[in-house]
Amino acid sequence: MIKFLWLILLILQPFAAHANDSFRIAVAANFRSTLEIILEQYLAAQPDVSIAFSSGSSGSLYQQILHGAPYQLFLSADSRYPKQLQAQGLLQANFRATYAMGELVLWAPLAPLHQAKQISSNITLAVANPKTAPYGRAAAEVIAALALQPLKIIQGHSIAQVHQFVASGNADAGFIARSQVLHTGQVITIDKNLYNPIQQQMALLTPDNSAAKDFYRYLLTPAAQQIIRQQGYQLLESQAQEALLGTHKP
Repeated sequence: MIKFLWLILLILQPFAAHANDSFRIAVAANFRSTLEIILEQYLAAQPDVSIAFSSGSSGSLYQQILHGAPYQLFLSADSRYPKQLQAQGLLQANFRATYAMGELVLWAPLAPLHQAKQISSNITLAVANPKTAPYGRAAAEVIAALALQPLKIIQGHSIAQVHQFVASGNADAGFIARSQVLHTGQVITIDKNLYNPIQQQMALLTPDNSAAKDFYRYLLTPAAQQIIRQQGYQLLESQAQEALLGTHKP
């Protein structure tokens, strides 16, 4: 009987190992392109690892996780949703960290705008849904702080859809992430005192997955943090120093 059980374990062991070399990521829409760059570098050095991902607004991904979507790593565009998952016991202990600080900008490639406060009744403005998208929440704070009154506000499901609205000409301007418009024109910087800091956190979900855990740690290494910075994000001051010295130990 014992020999029979050992035989079953030996047969199943390769399949278990293979399963633990693959995982799925839920990534906020604003970080998708940056993640793709990081994955290209990471998988070149880890050819046996298989990583799939889905992107969307942080709020919609959070709801998917609550309803049992098979993600092992959540890259949110804020800290609120990872904290909520932690409070609900869905995270692995000590595996929630800030991986980037986001920046809200106003993108107006065709509209004659030089400051956000110039948005007036002749401008169609696109924003992400503030109920589910952290950048949409920040945009709503700016609109309220500056008492903006555009002609019309078009609401996107995510920051990616806001970009599409402006790029297609369906909106004159849109509040999006700086990372989305690094190499395009007419990007207007927004005073950071007008919105709460966009602290993008990641969280390792249960159950344990060693490959997901390794990638979580990789995102906090100097190599990954350099890419994140190059793509228009900032780091927390402590993160920047640790990335420079290579001393971060998640």
